[in-house]
Amino acid sequence: MTNVTETGSPFELISDFHKDAYGFRPNQAFMDNYRTCSYDERKRIHKELNDEIVRSEKERLEAEERALAKLKSAMVQAIEHPTMEINGWKPALLHVLGNPTINHDQDLEHELWRWGIGWQKMREITRKYFQRVH
Repeated sequence: MTNVTETGSPFELISDFHKDAYGFRPNQAFMDNYRTCSYDERKRIHKELNDEIVRSEKERLEAEERALAKLKSAMVQAIEHPTMEINGWKPALLHVLGNPTINHDQDLEHELWRWGIGWQKMREITRKYFQRVH
């Protein structure tokens, strides 16, 4: 029996491509089929994997945008609430996140991750939050 991936070969690349598309390595049957299929069949497999990567990336970005919009909306509601005395985006953010203890960037990143905020926005928010005036 051969390994699912053969280091330094196109088989390692297709295994990586499959993982990018579906989140897990292909099984032995997939790899055995890939080893024996024609050039045209390999091209079809590559296109299917690429299409799945593009689709899932688009879906991920849309979900992140919805999560960010939901977070922003909740922060605005907290700031505008007539009985809450929340002034500014930092106290509003902490309120919306459930008033966790935020001592360093990893604490805040974890709370934002739980909301589904994407990595780039998470880093942007975290940097602004911990920005120090000199």
